[in-house]
Order: sequence, then structure tokens, then C-alpha cells
Amino acid sequence: GGRQVAKITQAGERRVLKFAIDELAVAKPKIWDGRWYLVSYDIPKNFETLRNIFREYLRAWGFYPLHESVFLHAYPCEKQVEFLREYLGIGEYVRIFAVSKIENDKPFKDFFGV
Repeated sequence: GGRQVAKITQAGERRVLKFAIDELAVAKPKIWDGRWYLVSYDIPKNFETLRNIFREYLRAWGFYPLHESVFLHAYPCEKQVEFLREYLGIGEYVRIFAVSKIENDKPFKDFFGV
């Protein structure tokens, strides 16, 4: 009927998703809700490149490195982390926790300015 259909290849789809990830950021709300967001991961050694990529995005998004495989953020970030872990295919190795209290949290409050 005079219509043209374009189909994106799998490689093209990955490029589009990569661009989307590069545009993601964790937004700072006007008022902090008092919740902390912990991202914990246990990515196997044979996925070292993916583990490094995941860690670098967390750092770029302003996460605080709490422990070797645990990062902290003060602002809602579940959608960004979910998107990244699915894009990298490491969803089963990554967990997100929303917590209301962390003891001795002054250094983290200072880091995030809350």
C-alpha cells in the first residue's frame, strides 16, 4: 500500500540501546525522600568486561562505592540500573535495595549533599 518498512538489525538495536544508556542519568529531586538505594552485584569472573562496564556506569551516575561490589545512591535509580543490567545481560547477578536507614550515614549525606 505504498508504505515502506525498515527493520533494525540486532547490531543496530544494540547501538540504539547503547545510545539510550549513554543518555541516562540519575536525577536529583528537589526534596530528598530519606531513602538510600543500594546496588549489589556478584558478577562472575568470566564476565569481567561486563562487570567493569557496569561499575563504570555506576560511577558515572554518581554512585558512592560503599564496598567492592556494593554502591550507594541517595536518589531513585532503579530504572537506570534495571535498564543497564538487562542491556548487559547480567540481570541475575545484580540486586537493588531501597532502604530507609543506614547507620553513621553522615559521610554519605555529605557526599550527596542531603
